[in-house]
Amino acid sequence: MNNIYIKQFTAFVLLLLLSYSCIENDIPYRKVFGGFTSFSVEGQIGETIIDNDIQRIDILVGEEVNLTDVEVLSYSLTENTTVSPDPKEVKNYRDSVLFTVKTYQDYDWTVSISQNIAYDFAVEGQVGSTEINELAKTMKAFVPIGYGLDAITILNLKLGPDGRTDITPSIDGIHNFTSPIAFVSSYDDVTEEWTLSVEERNCEEGKDDAEIESLVFEDMLSATHTVTGFTGTDNNYAYIDVNFPEGTDLTNLIISDFTYSDEAVYSGDWQVGNAVDLSNDQTLLIESPSCLTKKWIIRGHLALQMPNTNLGEWYYDSRSIPYPAATEDDVFWSTPNIYTVGVTTITTSPIEGGEREDKFARLETVSVPGVFGLPKIAAGTLFSGRFIPKGAFVEYVRFGEQLHSRPIALNLKASYAPTKLTYKDNSAQNVPDELDRGNIWVKLMYIDGDIDYENGIDHSTFQGSKPQSLHLPTDAIILGEAQVVLENKIEWDEFRLPIEYDIQYAEYTPTHIAIVATASIEGESFTGGVGSILEIDYFELEY
Repeated sequence: MNNIYIKQFTAFVLLLLLSYSCIENDIPYRKVFGGFTSFSVEGQIGETIIDNDIQRIDILVGEEVNLTDVEVLSYSLTENTTVSPDPKEVKNYRDSVLFTVKTYQDYDWTVSISQNIAYDFAVEGQVGSTEINELAKTMKAFVPIGYGLDAITILNLKLGPDGRTDITPSIDGIHNFTSPIAFVSSYDDVTEEWTLSVEERNCEEGKDDAEIESLVFEDMLSATHTVTGFTGTDNNYAYIDVNFPEGTDLTNLIISDFTYSDEAVYSGDWQVGNAVDLSNDQTLLIESPSCLTKKWIIRGHLALQMPNTNLGEWYYDSRSIPYPAATEDDVFWSTPNIYTVGVTTITTSPIEGGEREDKFARLETVSVPGVFGLPKIAAGTLFSGRFIPKGAFVEYVRFGEQLHSRPIALNLKASYAPTKLTYKDNSAQNVPDELDRGNIWVKLMYIDGDIDYENGIDHSTFQGSKPQSLHLPTDAIILGEAQVVLENKIEWDEFRLPIEYDIQYAEYTPTHIAIVATASIEGESFTGGVGSILEIDYFELEY
């Protein structure tokens, strides 16, 4: 009997173990996205484009880069992920490369590296621009009617990267272009056949006008023309920057007027009444009667305003020091208001009674104890950027905050009441008998990437008058700027500061803006008049 019970119990235990072994683990792994957060290569031009939605990276490199031997400088991934293969071990990026980023799941990423090669074909006696079709691998140059096509001298032929492209047949000597000629280019692992032709054409020498005289869109605010290059040559291009109200759909803009030079030729699809997309730059080609082509780059911008532009929002920290922002996490404007070595220094304060909000900013130059060799004067200052103290000193001061737009002017309302100078270079000795001066300036900048706020400013090295660019990011390109210097007493008044853009940087559009207003123009050098007051009611960008 006992044996029967033992056998039954043993069978039960085996059945129980077997049933447990058959239970499936239906608990899914949690979904954790895996991807690249950065990717850079040698010879890269511009920023890396990372699209998390389609899991793709696009990079542009210069033509000096051999796409079969690319050096990946760095890359980074989301947390707790791995990638296969290692991008630094992959050299051939002639075609797109597939990488697998692993978390609990696998994510396939495509990395595409491309390059723009400046192809060229020029012949002796040429008129107008060469027509180049990269997709069809064709080039066509033009000579005047009656010039003849049976004895053409090739001045320049570029069918691949400089310095490592072989072309056959040789371009030396005389060529008969009564029929197209095939040329073969070889570089790296690429071999291509191009078809070149020359045609006679009627071009009127000296008639080089290929201007866009009017380009108007519905609801636009303004348009600015910037002409660069050299008139009368093929190196002739221009920009038109068009500003639209914030919130405008740049992908669906209606042309209401479009005219160009008499006798010039435009063969594109931009016509009055058509809808065009300016979310990306568009290029129009206008050809003059002399057969020269001018390239017009059309760029659309939204009229963005700065946060707290009316200076109505302020918060106070635990020491009752005011700051021009709604919260400490929402800072666009900064001041030198600090608490160091037991002393509170407040140069910039909110005052009741603004025109657009219930407050305006008062910037007052004040005296400070100056213990331990510290400054004896602090200028009333308001600026876009960061002012970060560290103990008894300033860790860094950096001018500039993000603004992806292209304003034409800075408008503001201000008053100014200067006093006589009381300090010069942090000393009350040998101070000139003259009034203090106020200063307001704006700079539009292009910065590739984020502003670097890590490097501090060594105030012990300050000597004499300091340049406005002292606290600008070192890699910033100044695209446009404006300034007003305030002298003598000024009652409340409105100011318009037209922004002058530098033509040599016309290809860039702003990414950051720096605005500085101070009651003492040389306050950076600890020179100013205690009691000088600059009051600002609002700033406004004009488009």
